[in-house]
Amino acid sequence: MPTATAVPPSATSTIAFPTLVPTETPTAGPSGTPTPDLGLEKGALLFTDRFDDPALWRLHQSETGGSSVSGGRLSISVRVPRASELTTRIDSSLADALVEVDVLAELCSPGDEFGLALRVTGLTQYYRFVIGCDGTARAGRLLDEGSRALTWPIPSPAILPSAPSRNHLAILARGDTFHFLVNDVEVLAVRDVALIAGGIGLLARSGSGGQVSVAFDDLTVHALSDPNAATPTSAPTPPP
Repeated sequence: MPTATAVPPSATSTIAFPTLVPTETPTAGPSGTPTPDLGLEKGALLFTDRFDDPALWRLHQSETGGSSVSGGRLSISVRVPRASELTTRIDSSLADALVEVDVLAELCSPGDEFGLALRVTGLTQYYRFVIGCDGTARAGRLLDEGSRALTWPIPSPAILPSAPSRNHLAILARGDTFHFLVNDVEVLAVRDVALIAGGIGLLARSGSGGQVSVAFDDLTVHALSDPNAATPTSAPTPPP
């Protein structure tokens, strides 16, 4: 799986939001947090999706865009300006988990975004982690009463911009804490308590150009390891 060759950022932007007030204006207040070790965080493999079964996804087509599964990939296109397409997986409700997927930008321009949705409830409640065609990343939350930007769009050298490009996205969600990674580098971290469980989705959003096409590949979902589990130690060697 190709990954970016980039110098990791010196600090991850971390923003905590304990309240549920919906707004499009993020509250700034970054501080550094260490990048989580995904090898230590991964628990049991819950499932993989190679995108070979369209029945596992809620697919649709319309004049404004749509989604499809073909050739081992799930593709999403948007054909009008400033519109979004969300495709959700059937029967994939999760709380704490590590979700990873490859996203391939086939056609995009500055202002276009694409990525993962987590803890999805219907089409109106979910967290979203998107990267932009311009090499930025941001996190947000959508509730019935409105959407909220949880971070500013933040540029990162870990992201391969433009098209064609391939980036590996990951969300590590544990309780109210979320870590967002691109090509194994943490680019964002936030805290939010609005949604505790839900499904998985893939999404794309067009900017002013109104033409974006992306494909997703190799979705994997792991449970998280128990942070309170005792660290295994070697048994003492009995005396001769």
